[in-house]
Amino acid sequence: MKTLSIQLAAVTVTLALQSGAEAQAPQNVAHVQPLHSVQSNYSLGLRPGYYAPAPYGLWYHHASTAAAAYQRGVAARIYAQGAYNRMTAEARVIHAEGRRREIENREMAAETYFAMRAANEEARAAQRRPRATEAELARFAEQAKPDRLSPSELSATTGAVSWPVLLQSDEFAELRAELESVFSTRAANGEIGADELAVVSQTTSAMLNQLRKTVRDVNPMDYVMARRFIESLAYEARSPAS
Repeated sequence: MKTLSIQLAAVTVTLALQSGAEAQAPQNVAHVQPLHSVQSNYSLGLRPGYYAPAPYGLWYHHASTAAAAYQRGVAARIYAQGAYNRMTAEARVIHAEGRRREIENREMAAETYFAMRAANEEARAAQRRPRATEAELARFAEQAKPDRLSPSELSATTGAVSWPVLLQSDEFAELRAELESVFSTRAANGEIGADELAVVSQTTSAMLNQLRKTVRDVNPMDYVMARRFIESLAYEARSPAS
């Protein structure tokens, strides 16, 4: 009985202390949410105190056991290996397709090149004139020869030269004298030697160059007559006196 009385007294004191503490507690303590409200928030996917939807999978962001973690690691490795194999196979297919198209492009370029070259050769062959025969070449050479001077232009007996108007100017005086000397020798001997022939070639070339300098200042007909006369005089030096 004595022990029971002591226990009852201790309980009474404890209850009294708790009542005093509740009486002295501040009045601004937040109201405790009822249990049924907390359960309703959980049913709506809301965390107590935050009132926002919990992201999907957030409650299970790590394995609960070491065995589960190992299994997840093995699965991730198998998935990565499969993804690597798939991407490698796709890359090989893409590379093979690119190589095939490159070969096709090269074949097409080669075919186009040879087709264009064949067409070009055919066009040139169609436009190309037939090669001239020896007779035609001889005729062309004969037609290209300058006309021989008439006796009134070059005397076969004296070698006197009747110069055209443009070649009678003082700027041609020295050249005229050299040619007249050569043709006087030919009239006396009937022909001229290699040295005299070289003199005629050089002198007539110098005379043509001097004549070209006056082309803008003289009558076109007089210029043509003087040029043809010089060319005929050079040709006469290589021909026998007639």
